[in-house]
Amino acid sequence: MWDAIRPSIHTRRRACESRPQCTLGSFTGGPAGLSLGLTSGSVQFSGATSSQTATYSIAGTASTLGSVSGTYTSAVTAEFGSIPNVTVAVTGQIYSGLGTWNTNSGGNWGTISGTGQNAFGSNWGDNQGSPGLDQNYTNTDTATFGSALTSGTAVVNTNGANISLKALTFDKRACGRARGLCRASSSGVRLCV
Repeated sequence: MWDAIRPSIHTRRRACESRPQCTLGSFTGGPAGLSLGLTSGSVQFSGATSSQTATYSIAGTASTLGSVSGTYTSAVTAEFGSIPNVTVAVTGQIYSGLGTWNTNSGGNWGTISGTGQNAFGSNWGDNQGSPGLDQNYTNTDTATFGSALTSGTAVVNTNGANISLKALTFDKRACGRARGLCRASSSGVRLCV
């Protein structure tokens, strides 16, 4: 299962102000497997009122991980005259949420809006993201601490992230039976080899 892009797009149509009424059609195009649909507001805009808002969200399942981009287009019909089509360009990252720690040391778990050393997915495998952070996918992501840590102790800081995981796995080969402990707490994860 892939986590999908979930931003909302707000479209304001001032072009209808000089016309009694115009209507947005369905949006077509965009990244493969993802659609743009109305979540609140109306597709009909009246020219006699002030600016109006229709909120659209992206939904669906992407077939590949990594960067995606595309443009959605909607034809606009007006009661009198013509209005240009509405286009919405989107870009995003598709990630699996099935994370394997990929750093031979400690570091930060990462947060969705993190930057620098706390950047989303920076210490995890390619296109895996920082697992357990998306509130729309609670109890689905997994975090595995395997063989990336080759010796010593590493502390993985959660930095206040609210993490929800389906599974948290420690590779026993990396932790050893008597040599060290692997444990998780509310402030972080401690890995000992």
